[in-house]
Amino acid sequence: MYSEPPEFNELIGRLLASLPGGEDLQGAFEPLTPYGMGWREATLIADLLNSIEDIRDVKRAIRYLFK
Repeated sequence: MYSEPPEFNELIGRLLASLPGGEDLQGAFEPLTPYGMGWREATLIADLLNSIEDIRDVKRAIRYLFK
């Protein structure tokens, strides 16, 4: 992780602090949301990211989810 940009490390740290069991990181990283997230939300995010292969998939996801 030391070779990654600080913003990436913060994203990963905040994501892990948001999950059940991530309480150990809460002094170093704030959770992404005030109440953290459960396994269902984490699985949905993982499934979405795993399904993206290129820019078209990103645009399709944005169109489907937010427009």
